[in-house]
Amino acid sequence: MVITTRQQWALGGDLNVARVGYGAMKLTGWPKGDRPRRETALAILRRAVELGVNHIDTSHYYSRDGVAANELIREALHPYPDDLVPGCRPDRRTCCSSPAPAHWPTWKRTSLPAR
Repeated sequence: MVITTRQQWALGGDLNVARVGYGAMKLTGWPKGDRPRRETALAILRRAVELGVNHIDTSHYYSRDGVAANELIREALHPYPDDLVPGCRPDRRTCCSSPAPAHWPTWKRTSLPAR
């Protein structure tokens, strides 16, 4: 089986994302289960982006035992690639914990605190 991330579609009509994204929930073992070592989690995120993934599903809820998916994403990928589009729950809480790239929609940029 060959999985390609080169095919894209318009998310919300104006953000081009790869057909294959990455779900960050299990990087923390949330809600239960094993989680990878921190270095492994960071390597997984970096490799996904190297392979063309530019849409990462995340939430501030994906946190367990002091390990948060958004912090792992920030550590692994900041400064963010120009085409990275995180899929965060629109609850106005932090997403990826860093200033957002300019191409993110206004609501997404303004929901991120500057750190």
